[in-house]
Amino acid sequence: MKTFTKKAVLSLVLLVAGTRTSQAQYLDDGLRLGAPSTGVGARSLGMGTAYTSLSNDYSGMYWNPAGLGLMQTNEFSIGLSNLSYNNTGTYYGNQSNSTNSVTSLNSAGFVYNVPTSRGSLVIGLGYGRTNEFTTGLNFSGFNPSSSIIQSWAPDGAVLTPDPTIAEYLLLAYADTLTGRFVSPIGDSLTQSGKITEGGGLNNWSFAGSVEAARNVYLGLSLNYIAGSYKFNRKYYEDDYNNIYSTARYPYDVSSVSYAEDVNTDISGFSMKFGFLANPTPGIRLGLTVKTPSWITQHETFSSVATSSFKNGDNYSYAPNNGGPSTNDYSVATPWVFSGGLSFDLWIFTVAGDIDYTDWTQLEYSSAYYYSSDFENYLNELNQQAKDYLRPTANLRGGAEINLREIGTSLRGGFMYFPSPYQFDTNLNAQKYLTAGLGVLFDGAVALDFAYAYGWWETSHVMYSGYDQNDAYFSSSTSEKVFTHNVIATFTYRF
Repeated sequence: MKTFTKKAVLSLVLLVAGTRTSQAQYLDDGLRLGAPSTGVGARSLGMGTAYTSLSNDYSGMYWNPAGLGLMQTNEFSIGLSNLSYNNTGTYYGNQSNSTNSVTSLNSAGFVYNVPTSRGSLVIGLGYGRTNEFTTGLNFSGFNPSSSIIQSWAPDGAVLTPDPTIAEYLLLAYADTLTGRFVSPIGDSLTQSGKITEGGGLNNWSFAGSVEAARNVYLGLSLNYIAGSYKFNRKYYEDDYNNIYSTARYPYDVSSVSYAEDVNTDISGFSMKFGFLANPTPGIRLGLTVKTPSWITQHETFSSVATSSFKNGDNYSYAPNNGGPSTNDYSVATPWVFSGGLSFDLWIFTVAGDIDYTDWTQLEYSSAYYYSSDFENYLNELNQQAKDYLRPTANLRGGAEINLREIGTSLRGGFMYFPSPYQFDTNLNAQKYLTAGLGVLFDGAVALDFAYAYGWWETSHVMYSGYDQNDAYFSSSTSEKVFTHNVIATFTYRF
């Protein structure tokens, strides 16, 4: 057995980026709730989601509720989507591939054209899968310069008030004579792991549109938001090269692991106001204002850390005696302002959209009072939003060729979503090319198909910290992401 004195670990201190604790919220937890997406409906996706000035089908409940007023018939719609997420991660020169996929109900609902003596009044009710959270990452590489152990307890650093994970796993000990940590395990380990994310956001919507003046439509959608988020991370460090041999007892480490699971239930509310006009024949102008999404998240978190040594000793640590921790907190996403313009030219329709979002207005608050520390933590996140985020302008464009004689439409489009982080570049912007096909049978039944190919670069910090000299260190991946998204929609008009 090791000769170190075991100490009861009271809590897990947040020292590792991407590692969660009882105060485990990050900017990303709010960003994903308001992030742009490929949205609802196959026709809109085929046109690069440049749909703010069109929206003359069921998906208008999501894109611009004012567009519902253009509909001349009742409509039932249902659609399916499939997302394939592919990630090539590079970690200390070594590449690893990861894939993850999900099939979901993209939309389902009904639009009713209320009989009127003049103008139009159209209402709709239904469901839309507005965001998918499915991702994946595998990584592996030999790190000659740092270790997660040093982020828990840097060798030579001043002791923390509470014991660290490294102490509990006997990877370090507190030297009470010097008041500093002792842990020479700090480099030359093979690091590997896997991260998977899942879940998504669902909108249950009621929407209506009225023709307020000739060829001028006003709309409103009320959205109840429900969804879930799942996060699983497994991280390993192994001494495959036998750097820490039995001769280095008691630091003859063989392997270290850390695993964590997060499950979040999401609920909330939002509204969208829409305006659409035909100022001249063949031209449409659309404007929307989306209120913040006021969302409450109930988060359940659990984790376990282990260590193994070459002499056969094994140790583990799990907070709360292995039981889950919970948090309830609220997020208000920023306002979103959108504008779109489209032109009908013979058999061609061309459309373009722009969305403006000021991400510095992302705001966290406590759903229930836990402690002043938790309130201060959320306030720090709000300050980080102002310090590290920025406004963004999403660009979307598309075109459609309507071959009416054979009841077929061909579509194509492009989307550009810049990162909300100030330090990111064009490489980190999400970019999509889209294509679509629509077939109309006897003016009543429509089948629409769309495909979107997305690509961008990103990264994940596996751990970070400060050494005894207050010098910052971290270990991170470099990733290239490619996505394939397919939506198929069936529509019956009567």
